[in-house]
Amino acid sequence: IIGEDARRLYLLKGGPGTGKSRFMKEVASALKKEVSAQELFFCSSDANSLDAVSFPKLGVALMDATAPHQRDAEWPGLRDELIYLGNFWSQAGLAARREEIIAEGLAKNRFFAGAFRYLQAARLMEENIASRSNKAENGRLGREVFELLKENRSPGKGSVRRLFASAITPAGYVSYIAELASNCENVFILTGLPGTGKSDYLQSVVRQAVFMGLEAEAYYYPLDPRKILHVLIPKLELAVLTAVPWDDLTDISGPRIDFGGGLDLKADADFQLLQNLFNCAVRSLREAQKVHLKLEQHYAANMDWAALDVYRGEVIKQILSYKKRSL
Repeated sequence: IIGEDARRLYLLKGGPGTGKSRFMKEVASALKKEVSAQELFFCSSDANSLDAVSFPKLGVALMDATAPHQRDAEWPGLRDELIYLGNFWSQAGLAARREEIIAEGLAKNRFFAGAFRYLQAARLMEENIASRSNKAENGRLGREVFELLKENRSPGKGSVRRLFASAITPAGYVSYIAELASNCENVFILTGLPGTGKSDYLQSVVRQAVFMGLEAEAYYYPLDPRKILHVLIPKLELAVLTAVPWDDLTDISGPRIDFGGGLDLKADADFQLLQNLFNCAVRSLREAQKVHLKLEQHYAANMDWAALDVYRGEVIKQILSYKKRSL
């Protein structure tokens, strides 16, 4: 989300419906004119909610540090600052709903656990397909990408930023890779079955980019986070993307590099099971979201939003002060 040289990292703590995403959205909106360079990180459980927002040029970021992405202050008072939204809720009001909140929280956890089991099984089906696919010869494919890299050595030190551009959500497979790659002039799209070497090829692209002193962005596959799905090299306006069954990238222009595979997925039992498991996971995530919305209502009804708005204004002033300081 932000590098180790960050000047300020605000860690938001609070329950569902306490306004963590709203807090970050309002901060980003308020700073849009003053700080145009912003990075928004969306939540996989709700693609309309924010998990974090970063202002790279200021060296400042805010993030939801509550479970399931819990994070504590590593350098309290220096870089990290806790924002505890529990200071703005009514303890008595929540206590009156104690039994409902606990029951709904446990139900939500069960739906999430079910979704994760479906996704684990789906990944195993994908591995079955990969084991039967014919691996492509990487040396014969995508040479244009490596030619671009070889022609653009940079005197700087290469680096890799590891991120996700897509997620499996209650709304299905949601991806922002089209937006992220919209400024790239050189776009290549990898197609082919699992196990044909697309992720290995992307690993090679990343290694070559770093060797050439370039900054690479590696975006990982939500069904199997061990695998790279997309690579962007901003300095070269280069994007090497991977089409998957849930995001075939037909709306993105660029030459396609087909890694093949030798299987007909339309008639493949493992692929049909993979699709069914994926859909079951999405349905389970949707049920979890429904329960989560009920939890949010309990907390939202017991928040002092006016006081929180005042406090958010103070945080915005703090962030703007970094614009006036030298990095």
